[in-house]
Amino acid sequence: MDSDEILSELKKVNSNLSKQISFKRGFLLSMVQGIGSVVGATLIAGIVIALLYQFIISIDTLPLIQKLFPQPTLQQLLNSTFKK
Repeated sequence: MDSDEILSELKKVNSNLSKQISFKRGFLLSMVQGIGSVVGATLIAGIVIALLYQFIISIDTLPLIQKLFPQPTLQQLLNSTFKK
């Protein structure tokens, strides 16, 4: 390699490093990561809540639950908790 090629490669490295340590780039990447985390957490929370809701609705058919809570009481509890 001659000195011109080395100088050219050093300029490319310098340019790439200046982009990587740029405040604007770091700020934008942090914003995107934060928004992605919020959207992901919201989706996961929604799925968990939907699964829990389906589980709670289905447990009223279990005999043990029916003995502990009479049917009208359980239905009132579910209606007051999950109003449609």
